[in-house]
Amino acid sequence: MSTVRRDFRASPHRTGCETWEAIARVLAPSDGSVGRKELLAVTGIAAQLISTETAKDYPIISAGAGSQVRIYCIYDEDALDEDNGNEAALAFDATSGDWKFQSLPRLKMSLGVKLSCRSLAPGSPCGKRPRFLTKRRTRSRPPG
Repeated sequence: MSTVRRDFRASPHRTGCETWEAIARVLAPSDGSVGRKELLAVTGIAAQLISTETAKDYPIISAGAGSQVRIYCIYDEDALDEDNGNEAALAFDATSGDWKFQSLPRLKMSLGVKLSCRSLAPGSPCGKRPRFLTKRRTRSRPPG
């Protein structure tokens, strides 16, 4: 499997939400597609990952139809220079067929955030969460 890298200019060039929307347009180029809707359903948590500069060193990795896509974000003065980003369209729709995120970088532990289906897709019941999210694992507790 080949790998494609994209570098998106984030803060201060644009907000975390605006950066995620730009990423969604590249991964799912068709307006109104299921893939685009699924990506936009997690805008809040993705924007938080981008805003905390987590995607600077740890990529967002998407895999499915075509090549694996690794997405990094660029920050600070580097984000203001157009030559530093690579936000070119992909030669394929990364959300067609059986696709998923292989990796969403974890939030810094100091934030104390626990991710669940409801935090990833606010307002969505767990049964209707985006298909690329896996079920939350729970540990069984001994009685008592």
